[in-house]
Amino acid sequence: MDSLSLANFASSCPHLENLSLDYCSFVDDNIIEITAASLKDLIIILPERSMLFKGPISREQTIKFELKVSCPNLVSLKVVNLRSHKFSFQEMDSLQNLLMDLDCFYNDLEVQQRCHALSKMLKGVCNVKALEVSEVFLKELHRLHLAVDTECFAPSFNNLKSLTLRINNTDFNKHSLINILDCSPNLEAIKFFLRPSGRFRWTNHNSPWKMPNMTSSCLKYHLKIVELFQVGDDKYELDLVRFFLENGHVLQKMRISWVDRNLWDYSNRVYRYGNTDEFISEVMKFPRSSPNIALTFAKP
Repeated sequence: MDSLSLANFASSCPHLENLSLDYCSFVDDNIIEITAASLKDLIIILPERSMLFKGPISREQTIKFELKVSCPNLVSLKVVNLRSHKFSFQEMDSLQNLLMDLDCFYNDLEVQQRCHALSKMLKGVCNVKALEVSEVFLKELHRLHLAVDTECFAPSFNNLKSLTLRINNTDFNKHSLINILDCSPNLEAIKFFLRPSGRFRWTNHNSPWKMPNMTSSCLKYHLKIVELFQVGDDKYELDLVRFFLENGHVLQKMRISWVDRNLWDYSNRVYRYGNTDEFISEVMKFPRSSPNIALTFAKP
């Protein structure tokens, strides 16, 4: 697609409210610039990794593009497969819903580049009320908070009420979760979509998910709903459930939804099926900080 034509189209439609760009490739000058005062809903789905090596488009070309969005009345923004470090969101005070999916190739960039890029972007969107991100975004946000570079801005999501996390169980890090909870003092609801990475199974000895007890503002005063989807009876999932039951002081609802998953047991070197009854039995033994929580288990 010709990005100049796109920019002209968006800016010349005074009543345009919804715009969706699905799997478009911008290879002329590698700039995606969208400025539209009337736009309220914007979706940008960039080519997936498997598409990058087909035809004349190389991965290097797609990394070099710049993404610039300036829409003062935008309410909802969805960006999928983003792998550039050159992106900025300006005049986005009205934004309420953000889905940001950083492609794993984003990690090919230098750490300083990634921190500066994320810092610049978050300045324009940290007032959102609903946020949906993957584990790559969480890792970068955690790295940003650890950065010593004074030019890097580590935000707080003070208006955030709803958080959705789509994570691979072997790639996620507990420190990333704790970090975003600390950044979201008024969070009321959190959803986990747990995507297994292959057939690897964490054991008690090698699990990085052992969650510490902690007290953040959202856990103590605001978090009311925790939902876990695609749960497959794994050790780290129990740790996650225990963490919220023990630390969610005002938790009212926890929903656990199962998925059929064959797991590789490295101790016995066999595939095994998850045992939901054992999982539920363990969950019911966990201490709870909130006396009014309703636990729901949804089997496949």
